[in-house]
Amino acid sequence: MTFEHDTEQHVMNYLMMLGFSRSAIRSDVRTTYGEAVDLGIYGEAGLQAVVETKRHLAISERDSGDFRFDPVVRKLQLKAKEIGLHTIC
Repeated sequence: MTFEHDTEQHVMNYLMMLGFSRSAIRSDVRTTYGEAVDLGIYGEAGLQAVVETKRHLAISERDSGDFRFDPVVRKLQLKAKEIGLHTIC
């Protein structure tokens, strides 16, 4: 098991605790350009959210206002846009 896989499992468990069904959470979602996103959350209207796990992003030590300009966040925003999702940061 890799760190990323363990983190994905933790996130899946958390999402299920929030009320999402296991069948609504899928791994390795692809953008229209073939890039992978770690997790996708599906609802009646299709894909609703994407989740990307990263090993070295020290979120707790950063000002949330800086996230809009973080390269990892920007890449995830681009992937979400390619899938057709709106992003909030």
